Amino acid sequence: MNDFDVVVVGGRVAGASTAMLLARAGVRVALVDRGTYGSDTLSTHGLMRAGVLQLHRWGLLDDVVAEGTPAIRRTKFHYAHGETTVVDIRPSPGVPALYAPRRYLLDRLLVDAAARAGTVVLHEHTVTSLLRERDRVAGVRARRTPSRASSLCPSRSCPTGSPQRHRRDVSTAGRASPATSAEAGGRGGRW
Repeated sequence: MNDFDVVVVGGRVAGASTAMLLARAGVRVALVDRGTYGSDTLSTHGLMRAGVLQLHRWGLLDDVVAEGTPAIRRTKFHYAHGETTVVDIRPSPGVPALYAPRRYLLDRLLVDAAARAGTVVLHEHTVTSLLRERDRVAGVRARRTPSRASSLCPSRSCPTGSPQRHRRDVSTAGRASPATSAEAGGRGGRW
């Protein structure tokens, strides 16, 4: 059955956070990412105050800390002319310190939170094209190598000729079944 309001393409920090917030608001969400669940990526890793505050508000900061991410309470700036400045990080409500979790940890925690909120998560799927109905995007075509492409669209929204099929083989950890390939679509202008 295809019953999504929104398809989020990209399941890293921005995409997983977006999917989580939409699902928590009651929106039916599919999250499609070409990477494997919990994979690492190049990143500076450092979260500034606003990022730490968001994790606190979403109830995820304790998970970041529980995974062993050290608190950053002081930092040094080294300037080209040789000067070094030390800055203490002052705690504020919801932000006891700054943190620099590895991306495989942060992305996994956000994807898991999105899945717990009701998002259907499809890892190892590459979006290959957009599905259009008249002048609107009605969904996406995605494939999982070596599977053949199939369809994932919202109920009653697949363009004519597109198969309306989706395997909801998603574990509680937010990982898609290795057998899935799909097209996904959104409806109601919530893109």
